Amino acid sequence: MKLYTSEDLIKAIAFGFGVCHKEDRAPFNKEMIEFIKSLEPTTPIELPTDEEIGQEFKHGSENWEVRQALEFGAKWMRNKIQGGNK
Repeated sequence: MKLYTSEDLIKAIAFGFGVCHKEDRAPFNKEMIEFIKSLEPTTPIELPTDEEIGQEFKHGSENWEVRQALEFGAKWMRNKIQGGNK
């Protein structure tokens, strides 16, 4: 599964509309521009900080190693969603 930013999606859809317009298959009109603008999220997804992740795993499994592994995995996945090895 790949995750795309809203900017990536807007560029892809705008490109598609532009190709259709160029080939006289669809007009690139005001409604299409408004549709593209509507793709901007009104409430962005907020990813947790290291501290928030740590708090989630502070209590839970009695096994310290399991908690550490889960916390590491959550941080790793958050970093991947943000775009790499941050």
